[in-house]
Amino acid sequence: MNRYTRNKSLIGFIFMSVFVFLFIGATGAVADEKEWKESGEVVPVDKVWNITFNTSIMYDQDSGGITVRDQSGTKVDVTVKQNGEDKLEVLPPGEGYTPGESYVLRIAEIASTQKVKMTDNITMTFTIEESSSNDKQAYIDLVESTNSTIRNILVSGWDEETLSSGDFSDIKGDLEKVATDRFIQDTLKPYFELEMCYPCDSSMFPFSIASDLYFEVIKATKDERVLQTAELSDELSEGMIVTYTFKNEDGKWLLDDYQQERFSGDGLDTNVDTAQAYLEGMYQDPNYGYEDVEVVYKENGTEEKYDWYTNKSYDRTYYLFQINTDKGDFKRKFFPYDGYIGYLEDGD
Repeated sequence: MNRYTRNKSLIGFIFMSVFVFLFIGATGAVADEKEWKESGEVVPVDKVWNITFNTSIMYDQDSGGITVRDQSGTKVDVTVKQNGEDKLEVLPPGEGYTPGESYVLRIAEIASTQKVKMTDNITMTFTIEESSSNDKQAYIDLVESTNSTIRNILVSGWDEETLSSGDFSDIKGDLEKVATDRFIQDTLKPYFELEMCYPCDSSMFPFSIASDLYFEVIKATKDERVLQTAELSDELSEGMIVTYTFKNEDGKWLLDDYQQERFSGDGLDTNVDTAQAYLEGMYQDPNYGYEDVEVVYKENGTEEKYDWYTNKSYDRTYYLFQINTDKGDFKRKFFPYDGYIGYLEDGD
């Protein structure tokens, strides 16, 4: 999404992937230092920054007008090239940036061909994605293992005789292997002692996530991973977007935060092909016992669905699929808003 702001006093600006504005004023004015409001972007190791001014410029390679420094403040050996009268390219170092590291790009005292300098220098922080950030399955495994491990530890502390939570100190040591102390004290301990209801089939975390339908790596650095996925709606859950934040402590990824957000707007907005592939994968799971599975899209329709949270009913689109297997055929409704799968009786 391109974002920009406009000011009548501006007569110059640059573009850096998204819009960023610089002020150009009188010759000799002392430049202020401003941080670009879009700082913090996670980019690949070979990121090239393209900077476009709205006027022709004079760039001196020896001026130090464009610099990149690492977290220690050491200047990085980037190459700056002028590409046309109003464009600059900032090429990465020959060996690329270091995965997981953060850098600061600074744009300072660039002058137009009329020798008018910027009145606002710009700094922008960016972080290099980890080398494994494209390994989606590794992140999915991290989320799924964390879900099941913490759930099992909490359940192990349940007192079946009194049907209540036991002594939290008995399970704290095991939790320290998968979660930060902050998350244990602020979230897991209150949940275990005040909210947990094991016989009620309740769980803090999703029993299963729909990573095939939605999974995003929000942030991936050497110190932090923010991963987002979805729990689909079913008889036990209304469905939601769930976000996990992991911190790297002594080489181990520990859960540091967990947030839930109800579906809104168009929800998951799953298309027919994705829903079809999801159902095929689901019914091909050996636990279902089918050797041959064919999923055929038939039609779409709408159905009124009640939302207990808002106490309102909504017309929700569904896709109707015919499921053909070696053990019989049946139909299913898939709701693209929240992934709810409706079971149809024979003859429907």
